[in-house]
Amino acid sequence: MKPALSLSARCLAAIIGGYIVAALSSLALVPVQMSLFDNRQEDAILIATMFSYLVYIAVIVDCFCRSSASRAWRNILIYSGIFLAVCWYSGVLA
Repeated sequence: MKPALSLSARCLAAIIGGYIVAALSSLALVPVQMSLFDNRQEDAILIATMFSYLVYIAVIVDCFCRSSASRAWRNILIYSGIFLAVCWYSGVLA
């Protein structure tokens, strides 16, 4: 893959994929916090939103640490799948 194309793919993975993973983590962590820590819904939403910023930064760093852009996209799919499974299991998507 040409270097410019690889860089573009990594940037897209970091920006778009990171946003998707951060949004899914925010959705997934609300019911987890409410059930595990007995947080009120307002507190759980606030904590999950703040945590999603950390997830977004971590995904951006992860995208540029992988050896290829395809591995960065693979990891984004894995993270998204994990958070989607948590959302589905906790009933957020139902």
